[in-house]
Amino acid sequence: MFNEQVQSAAEKFVGDLQQLPPMFSAVKVAGQRLYWAAREGLEVVRQPRAVQVFSLTVWREGEAAQDLHFHMHCSKGTYVRSVAHDLGQALGCGAHLTALRRETVGDFSVSVAWQLPDLIDQLAEAELRAVGQGQGTAKKLRC
Repeated sequence: MFNEQVQSAAEKFVGDLQQLPPMFSAVKVAGQRLYWAAREGLEVVRQPRAVQVFSLTVWREGEAAQDLHFHMHCSKGTYVRSVAHDLGQALGCGAHLTALRRETVGDFSVSVAWQLPDLIDQLAEAELRAVGQGQGTAKKLRC
């Protein structure tokens, strides 16, 4: 039952949306970043912004009934934490993110990113090639 409610609520957050920037954001209002006003305890009138959510998939993993995972494909300027909060409001239970991972930005994607050990190996090989060509000195890489 609850899974159907979650899926139904999540579907309402797909498409063209108007999103109110959170007070703790870098958006400027009257020349001042909102997070500065928020730190002073002020509430500033904000204007909704148009964003797009192309897809939003929600699922459960493990035993904890309150833990949900979601994967979202969205336009730039989308406040993902706000979507999580709004989804909780729509379900009448509240929600917040405990982790956030940006997987794609423009042409860059974690799916084609180097793993750290591979990067270290490539840097070590490049350093050795440079030393062999008289362009540097060998150093041990540490992480």
